[in-house]
Amino acid sequence: MYQITLSASPEDQFLTISLGGQLDASAAKSLASLCDKAVTPDQLLLLYFSEVRTADESLLGALLHARDRAGGEDARILLFNTPTALRDLLERAECDNLFTFDQLTRA
Repeated sequence: MYQITLSASPEDQFLTISLGGQLDASAAKSLASLCDKAVTPDQLLLLYFSEVRTADESLLGALLHARDRAGGEDARILLFNTPTALRDLLERAECDNLFTFDQLTRA
């Protein structure tokens, strides 16, 4: 089971997508569909993986799709608390340089 939630900043300057649970092919398809409906090239896209328990390789395609929707080479996408397995997958696919990674810590 997975969860995907979307929220936009007041003036739609950025979109936040929070992902949780088990991210599999079904979650990847839902993420791609959400990006088709909501993401535009002029927005900063924030993806939070804080509540993710597992993520498989199908998410790679959805992340690349999100990047395309967010402007391709000009996309501004931040990935927060990316699971190690997903980050390793992005590195093996030589796609890790397409995204900016950050780690949120709890105070």
